[in-house]
Amino acid sequence: SNKNTFHFTNNSTGGNLSSTWNFDDNGKTSVDKNPTYTFSAAGTKNIKLVVLSEFGCKDSITKKIGIKDAFSALWCIFYYRFFD
Repeated sequence: SNKNTFHFTNNSTGGNLSSTWNFDDNGKTSVDKNPTYTFSAAGTKNIKLVVLSEFGCKDSITKKIGIKDAFSALWCIFYYRFFD
């Protein structure tokens, strides 16, 4: 697999949630719940997940990851909990 490929897991809990991922890589985003993304180059990236509930509640989390030249695919797991 590509050394710059990551699998992202959204473990948000709550009602009917929509999510948007921002990969901090030339404006690339995804609306998939659990996307796989290949970064264009090595470096530090601030990955942001924005979750929106069916009632309009919005929250986000950002995690910094390092894209290096010599590792295989990595799983990044993001957790959210919405309480009504």
